[in-house]
Parts: sequence; C-alpha cells; structure tokens
Amino acid sequence: MMNNSMLEKYTLARMRAADESRNGRKIKLRWNTPREVRRSLARVNNMVLNHELTAKEANSIFYSANLILEALKLSKE
Repeated sequence: MMNNSMLEKYTLARMRAADESRNGRKIKLRWNTPREVRRSLARVNNMVLNHELTAKEANSIFYSANLILEALKLSKE
C-alpha cells in the first residue's frame, strides 16, 4: 500500500514524463462552442486519469468551463 508521499512522488514523476512526451508544448483547449467545451473536458478527464494533470488543476479548468458555458448560454439569449 502506498503512503501519501509515495503517491505524490509517483504523480509528479508521471506528470514530468507526460510533459516530456509533449516536448514542452503547451496544452491548448478550444472553448468557442458548447461542443468544444465538452470535448475539452473529456480531454481534461483523460489527462487526469493519465496523471498529466492533478485533480486540483482539473477542478480549476472545470470551474472555468462552467463559467464559459454560462456565458455562451447568455450570449444566445
């Protein structure tokens, strides 16, 4: 069984490996339509599962996505 410090080290190592596999490229998400937001959120979920993002980072993205969806909804009215 892993303790918290071992899990943190493992997660950091996985995140560094994921960053290296992207060759330092930034992650870009498209959020111009509700469809793009849904696709981006699916991508973020996969990144969390693959230890490329922490759950805390994903939560901030989900919060922003919710605000953007509300803004898109209001702009149609």
